[in-house]
Amino acid sequence: MQIKQFSGGLIAGLFFLILGLIFIALILQGSFKSAESENWPSIEGTILSSEISTRNELNSDTHTRDYYYMPKVSYNYTLDGAVYTSTMISVINNNKEYVIESEAQAIIDNYPIGKKVKVYYNPDNPSEAFLEPGMKDSGSVICGTVGSVIFVIFGALIVVGVIKKQKLKHRV
Repeated sequence: MQIKQFSGGLIAGLFFLILGLIFIALILQGSFKSAESENWPSIEGTILSSEISTRNELNSDTHTRDYYYMPKVSYNYTLDGAVYTSTMISVINNNKEYVIESEAQAIIDNYPIGKKVKVYYNPDNPSEAFLEPGMKDSGSVICGTVGSVIFVIFGALIVVGVIKKQKLKHRV
C-alpha cells in the first residue's frame, strides 16, 4: 500500500512539474518567435476573408449560454512566383477568443476583404507569415508564465513532500 501511495504521489507531482515545464517552453518559443518576427521581411498581401467565428457553450452554474468571438482573417501573398495563404494575425494570441463581440470586431475592421496589407514572412520558411509582427499581448504571456511557474512549484512541492514522507517512513 505504501508503494502505491508513494508512486501515485510521485506521478502526480511529476505530472504537474513536467506540464508546467512544457507550458514554459511553449511560451518561450512563442516569445522568441514574436521577437524574431519584428525583423522579418515584409511583402504586400491581400485580405481574402475577414469574419468573426462564434462559439457558445452552456454555463453549468447559470444555465445560460456563454458566447465567445474569434476574429478569423485569411490573406495571400506572392513570393518568388509562389502564392501563399495564411490565417495568422500575430504570433501570440492568434486564436484568441473574446467575450465581447466588439473586441473581435475591432480586429476584423482592420482587415476588410480586398485590402492590401503588409505581410511579414519568415525568410527561412516563407509559408509562415503574420500581419502583426512582434508581441501584441504581453499580458497573456505574463499570465501564462505565472500559471506555468505555479504548476512547476506545485509539482516540485508534491515530489519533495512525497520523497520526504517516504524517507521518514524508512527511518522508523
